[in-house]
Amino acid sequence: MEGMTMFFAPMPLEQADAPFDNDDFLFEPKIDGQRLELAFIQGRTHLFTRHGNDVTRQYPELHFVPVADGHDVVLDGEVAYVNPENGLIQFEPLMQRVRMKKKSQINDAKSRIPVRYFVFDILYYNGEDLRDQPLSARKELLANVMTGNQYFKLMTAQHRRGTALFQAAKQLQLDGIVGKRKSSPYIELPSDNWQTINIYHPAEVSFVGYRKHRFGWLFRNASGTINGVIEHPVSHASQETFLELTKPYISGEDRNHVYLEAAIKGRIRFRSGTRNGMVRLPELIEIGSSNPNRSISMH
Repeated sequence: MEGMTMFFAPMPLEQADAPFDNDDFLFEPKIDGQRLELAFIQGRTHLFTRHGNDVTRQYPELHFVPVADGHDVVLDGEVAYVNPENGLIQFEPLMQRVRMKKKSQINDAKSRIPVRYFVFDILYYNGEDLRDQPLSARKELLANVMTGNQYFKLMTAQHRRGTALFQAAKQLQLDGIVGKRKSSPYIELPSDNWQTINIYHPAEVSFVGYRKHRFGWLFRNASGTINGVIEHPVSHASQETFLELTKPYISGEDRNHVYLEAAIKGRIRFRSGTRNGMVRLPELIEIGSSNPNRSISMH
């Protein structure tokens, strides 16, 4: 491994519109966590985010890697928090781990907010770069050289039946599924070899404001249990239409925001929510006003 970079640029995922079945693909559950690359080299563990940031100290419970014979290895996977009471994967507690800086906090969190590393690929093993090998061969090797424990779990894959797995993921309240072509090498360029199919939750909301200095539309639902900001880009024309549509409903402003009466209605979709009612990764489906003659569609 001498002279080689321990960090390999991660293979990106393309987004697919709907689940599918295909004999050439393996399908895995999509874990709502943090993409993490683990390098166990010459007895030392290093952990990297998808951007190559070293977060080794953040997850001390992952320093002892259950790999056969202690050989050098580089793994790709997702670190997540699994609620021990209900078995659900929850993103918010993981973010508490991500934000911790003090060593005492991190050590305490090992028992209070334990994480699990879901391993789905092996990129390097015992002196050999495996990225040019097909996914099916890498998966077979991974199953042979690693054993799971309370902190490490080998990701299970299902052949061909993506639609059925997607429905099961909904029942289990997962983030979605990932389809991977069995013959695919591990490359850092976008392709349709790895495809993510996300699970979204729809909601009816009112738009109650927007940011002045950067794009963002503030919304909430009638009960106040769903709140957030649309930051996912929409077309410039749609932004102009929104500003024109909201002019009659401006109720005030401050340094950073313009506020609206709750007369502009719309539909959004989001991936998950937090305990305080904020939603993650919301996207616009449709927007209009309480007056149907002024309603518009933004797809």
